[in-house]
Amino acid sequence: MENASKALLIAGAILIAILLIALGMMAYTAGKAQVEKSSTSLDQSQVQSLNAQFVSFQGTKSGSEVRSLISLVKQTNSNIDSQFHNVNQGRGILLNSRECNNNTTEAQIIPNNPGGAGVSLNRNYTINIQYEANTGLVSNITINPA
Repeated sequence: MENASKALLIAGAILIAILLIALGMMAYTAGKAQVEKSSTSLDQSQVQSLNAQFVSFQGTKSGSEVRSLISLVKQTNSNIDSQFHNVNQGRGILLNSRECNNNTTEAQIIPNNPGGAGVSLNRNYTINIQYEANTGLVSNITINPA
């Protein structure tokens, strides 16, 4: 009889230990999922700070302003993987639907510019900004001769 009661106590202790381990694992996975979600989703202020740099370029601008925009996009794309790594699946902000990095030339971005390829300083250009639907980040900037 003594052995049976000891066996029941041991079995109860094992069941309680299994229950505690299961609860601990549930709490760990829920916490891990929340941490991963918060690290991959962008804060609205982060989105606004990235987008604010580009909003002033929207509309009709001069060739020198277009060159400044291209330089800003190149600089942003070179640093974008650290904070905004998910923009266009890691390709960064696109110019005329092209990837833009330090090796991209103006002629590649604006190939059919009247009077030659690239940005002409004495021309005006129309700049439109498109945003990603799910994040609200600038995803593509189109530059066309006005």
